[in-house]
This record gives sequence, C-alpha cells and structure tokens, in this order.
Amino acid sequence: MAITDILFLAAVATVGSEPPLPPDIPPNAVFYTQEDVKRYRFPKPYLPPEAKAAKVDADAVVACEVNTNGRMKRCAVVIENPPGMGFGKAGGYPVFEEC
Repeated sequence: MAITDILFLAAVATVGSEPPLPPDIPPNAVFYTQEDVKRYRFPKPYLPPEAKAAKVDADAVVACEVNTNGRMKRCAVVIENPPGMGFGKAGGYPVFEEC
C-alpha cells in the first residue's frame, strides 16, 4: 500500500464524522461566517449617562435573538460589570428602547 493510499483512506474515514458540539451548545444551533455577519445591523456604541458622569469604564454581555433581517430582539443582560452603571442596558441600546 502506497503512502497516497493511506492518506486517501484516512480522508475517507473522517468525511462526515464531525466532532460533537460542546454540551452547552444546542444541536440545532446555527453558525454564521464572517461574511454572514456583515449583513447584520449592529447598534451604534452608547455610553450610559451614569457612567459618563462618573468617568467609569466597564463592560456588559447582552444576549439577543437576531432575525433573518439582521434586527436584534428579545435582548437580556447576562453580565454587567460594575452593576448599576447602565452598561447592560447600553449593550442593547437602542433595542431595549424599542421593546
């Protein structure tokens, strides 16, 4: 058996046998490429008035559903650090304003 035959057999053995998804990713999850993401509209950056007045930097994680038109809906604040400065709401602005 030649080296090319061994490589071919190895390639055939791996076709269709994708590794399983990590347990926290649902099996019906949809994955997007960088080209797909370019067509979605993202909100402009927004600094909460509370944080601007206090000259505070912070971060937030906001989870949103995105429809096929690229509009975000049903957003929820997952993490806000430091809490109470409005960064969670700012992460979803203006989506939260529309809801």
